Amino acid sequence: MRALRAIAGRETAAFFHSAMSPVVVTGFLALTGFSFVNVLFDYAELSRSALASGQQIGAALNLSVGVFQPLVTNMAVFLTFMLPAVTMRLFSEEYRSGRYGLVMTYPVADHVWILGKFTAALGVGLVLVAGTGVFFGVTGFLGHPEAGPLAAACAGLVFATALMSAWGVFFSTLLPYQVVSYILSFAFLMFLMSVANLEPHLPASLAPLAERLSLSAHFLRFARGLIDTRDVVFYLSFTVLCMFLAFRSLESRRWR
Repeated sequence: MRALRAIAGRETAAFFHSAMSPVVVTGFLALTGFSFVNVLFDYAELSRSALASGQQIGAALNLSVGVFQPLVTNMAVFLTFMLPAVTMRLFSEEYRSGRYGLVMTYPVADHVWILGKFTAALGVGLVLVAGTGVFFGVTGFLGHPEAGPLAAACAGLVFATALMSAWGVFFSTLLPYQVVSYILSFAFLMFLMSVANLEPHLPASLAPLAERLSLSAHFLRFARGLIDTRDVVFYLSFTVLCMFLAFRSLESRRWR
């Protein structure tokens, strides 16, 4: 456990002292801020239209549906851009610099290295998500959002961050090139986000599979305030799967 904490602490500090840190942090917060303002304006326009037409405005003034759902959905998309930039260097940099041979002589098991680096990536991702708390605070100040749907949406962001971080760690174990690791991670995550769009074009026997593999479909239920065990199992199983693949990748490298 001490070794895991040391690895996670070292990797976290290395990221926040790197030139990539301000790009990722500023980029994510700027994109989320722009999305928040856009969603808030759309919500205000919807409310004004409902008031002007004299319609029932209960649904229009539902902050969970009008603000939180589109905001956290956009945040999940932004994470697919930013988290690969966090994970791309975790093992690729060790390979490129030649430190990997020295590191592997330490009395630390492969799974500890992987878990330590995964913990660092997950921690950075959660810091990014926590940094957007000001937007949720502003929304809470403007109205009285329901706590349950907000908690479910935040849980979805945590699960999504864990899955994306784990896949990023796996792709980083494959090659000594950070840019290639980023491209592979981003491309795969975007595939998971958009695979549900293929459903209408697939044979009837394969169409349900597209939805089951869709990261966005599983996340959307969290964004709507629903915690479904099927979605929890999806995120946890995919996270564990890619951690296992990362372990096998690192293990195979030892014997080359």
